Amino acid sequence: MASHIYRLPLFVRLLYISAAVVVFALGMGTYLTVTPSIAATNLVRAMIVATVPVSLLGAACMVAYAYRARLELTQESLTFRGLLRSRELRAADIAAWRTREHLEIHTTDGVLRVARSLVLVDEVLTWLERFPNLDDIARQQELAEIARTAPDSLPEAETLANLARAERASWRLNLTSWILVFWLLLYPVPFLSLACLTALAPWIAVLCLRRHRGYLQVAGEQRQLRPMLMGPILLPGAAMSMTAMINAPFTGFGFMHALLIAVATAPLVIAVLWADPSARRSFNAVFLPVFLLMYGGGAVTLGNALLDDTVTAFHARSIRGKPMCAREYPGAFGLPWRNAVPCTTGARR
Repeated sequence: MASHIYRLPLFVRLLYISAAVVVFALGMGTYLTVTPSIAATNLVRAMIVATVPVSLLGAACMVAYAYRARLELTQESLTFRGLLRSRELRAADIAAWRTREHLEIHTTDGVLRVARSLVLVDEVLTWLERFPNLDDIARQQELAEIARTAPDSLPEAETLANLARAERASWRLNLTSWILVFWLLLYPVPFLSLACLTALAPWIAVLCLRRHRGYLQVAGEQRQLRPMLMGPILLPGAAMSMTAMINAPFTGFGFMHALLIAVATAPLVIAVLWADPSARRSFNAVFLPVFLLMYGGGAVTLGNALLDDTVTAFHARSIRGKPMCAREYPGAFGLPWRNAVPCTTGARR
């Protein structure tokens, strides 16, 4: 096999050149606009002046890399040439490889990471096929794990079909959760119905986890075969907590607040760990309860306000030049809270 040289694609080189122009422009802009407008010490003035050569050096390095970076491929070796150094890998030294954010080549000396834009061409991938692909190995291991944890032992074709169905369910639930979150935060009308739907979203995700048991997971690596339902489980609670803090904050916080939030959080934590056995691993078993406290806090705070209609105190004051009515309530769960609305509306929330 003759030696072949592969350079960065044209659009990648243009990106580097564009970034170089931006870096140099920022340096020059800092020097031209900041220096005349401040009474700086000599040290600060020197630092500002230094932005010109520093930005020029950075821009020059980007342009130089765009034109110098290349890969040389022969039958028995790969050579990567960067800006300041080169690295030659002989076939005898390569143990395995995988593609992630970079191409990872595992050698007897460690792991070499190379930009995907430089190496992901058909000839290079074909050359690497003689070595074990860690992505394929991980895929087979995950399929075996899915077959082990799924309720029924199925052939690989049916397992992949079930994964595809789980992927569609995950996509729908993630999209729905994002819609509910933005709706609740940006335009919460009708509020009561929307709050109830948002509170139900994690429970629907739990039912989906159980229905597709073994084919869905709460959290994991992005490249794993099983789709994740972290969004539908965590995002609604975060949105409920933010809405509660803005519209119905407690006037104080004590033991009873913490107890009610823990009681509201516990059933969802137990349900998630029951629906997804992989969530019982040490990290997730700690991570999930902590973040699901937002769900319990939002549910308690909103329920405490929505079920309460008794005003115990009233204060009229001006906020940013507008007359506002600050009202205090005892709380449906015995947790005092307050809110502020324009006095002219006569509305309580």
